[in-house]
Amino acid sequence: MKKKIDLIKEYRIQKLFRILECFEKYPFNRDSLRECVLELYNGKSEKSIFRGMVISSLRHLGLILGYDLDLRLSANGNLIVAALRKSKEEGLRAFRAILTEIDHHEIMILKMIARKNLDFDNLKMSLVKKIQAPSEKQAKERINHWVSMLMQIGLLVKENEKIVVAETLLSKVEKDLDSSVKKDIFEKIFFETYNSIFKKQENIPIVDIPEIRTEVMTAFYIKYNLIVTEKQVDDMLRAMKFTTDEYIISLGRAMGAEEKLFKYERDYYRTISVRFLK
Repeated sequence: MKKKIDLIKEYRIQKLFRILECFEKYPFNRDSLRECVLELYNGKSEKSIFRGMVISSLRHLGLILGYDLDLRLSANGNLIVAALRKSKEEGLRAFRAILTEIDHHEIMILKMIARKNLDFDNLKMSLVKKIQAPSEKQAKERINHWVSMLMQIGLLVKENEKIVVAETLLSKVEKDLDSSVKKDIFEKIFFETYNSIFKKQENIPIVDIPEIRTEVMTAFYIKYNLIVTEKQVDDMLRAMKFTTDEYIISLGRAMGAEEKLFKYERDYYRTISVRFLK
């Protein structure tokens, strides 16, 4: 079965960082957001840049949520911006983890390149046969853009006309993606975060899962300097007991088709609430 790679039209990492900062500055404010983004492109048209390139690219990368007036950063997008506040290198660290996770679970270009000793043209032809796209030309374009992003963040490097995996850096990324330490403190951070949102909402117990993902990931990063992705939050949440002598966790379904819902067993959910028994 062929793998699907979405076309990431805006694949310049430093430009993506500046766009994400616009999203952080203007959540739920499409007009101001659009102006902020278009300023980065010297006033080019909204249709070709904002809607046609920026929004589609960020959505394919899972870095934004919502449509029209609801446009905002996803938890993964927020993590990158939080890291960028420290430094550009920290922003790259967060982006590497997110991109590597996508590549590992959906595309596997890093794994293919690590296995094959080919020059780039032959490697590309080998990859084209494995990619689902409307045409060979478009398959090549998707591969080129994805490989370019992996090169910009340093995970792929060129050696003697061959593209190879930067093993040392990849090992650091894999360490960032290791969940073993995170699992030990996840429950503590989850309940602290839930209670903080609960109080902020003036004791309304139902919390949006996209919001609690964002807050949990931020807490891990700020307090412990640990990179936690949306997928890891969901995996660790699914691993928790939902009913104990101390609490009961309940999930609420979405009213319609929505993005980034939480999958639990066979269903998808939008909200979460906790009832403490002690």
